[in-house]
Amino acid sequence: MLANKNRDYSFIDIHSHILPGIDDGAKNIAESKILIAQLRSEGAEAIICTPHYIPNTDSVSPLKENRQLLNLLKEEDPRTPLYIGNELYIDEDLDVLLKKKQVCGLANSRYLLIELPMSGEFEDYEDILNFMNRKYKVILAHPERYTSFQKDFALIERLVDMGIRFQCNYGTLMGQYGREAKKTLKKMLKKRYVFAFGSDIHKIRTDGYYSKAIAKLNKIVKDDNYLTDLIHDNPKRIIVSAANSRKNRKKESE
Repeated sequence: MLANKNRDYSFIDIHSHILPGIDDGAKNIAESKILIAQLRSEGAEAIICTPHYIPNTDSVSPLKENRQLLNLLKEEDPRTPLYIGNELYIDEDLDVLLKKKQVCGLANSRYLLIELPMSGEFEDYEDILNFMNRKYKVILAHPERYTSFQKDFALIERLVDMGIRFQCNYGTLMGQYGREAKKTLKKMLKKRYVFAFGSDIHKIRTDGYYSKAIAKLNKIVKDDNYLTDLIHDNPKRIIVSAANSRKNRKKESE
């Protein structure tokens, strides 16, 4: 059972910016440890670290460096399992970057967390998403925040038909991104379109921030099974799929 009698939920976070000095998240190891501690105190069983990868900007940290920082964090605070990943800005060269191992999927799985421009035209990126989803398992980061989707919900329906999955932010439930984002999220939840939630944590939040968000989510979905999928079981499937892939590769090499 995911929750105890006091409704304190455990969750697995698939979207976080806790690696130190990589992007606009944690600035140093001390901040990283504070962010991890907050997530753990509010029920995080595991965290996937997803630093931004935005081509042709400063946010292009090499995967090797990200892994080194991840291992450093594990040594500093071994209590919470940490996994590698990226938040990948949409780009026609994503497949090449993945093949060259310059970036990776969530927990090094075939699940890709992809971000779009906040105010871009969806039609400019539909073909790339469709192509990538045929080769990988695309999870679109925080779709409720994109202006184009807020204006035209039918665009989300098109992505559902393509098999794209959606990761939404806990902060949206707390009003962090405004009324339209929250309205769009509620509509997605009503139709059961959301695959998973993530913190998208960049900085320390007030005590109980994520716990309160999950409580709000519980009131909206009114379905323990779907809630469990959103915050725990679907994220866990990502981690398990990565572990199974590693086992299969090891068997093939023996």
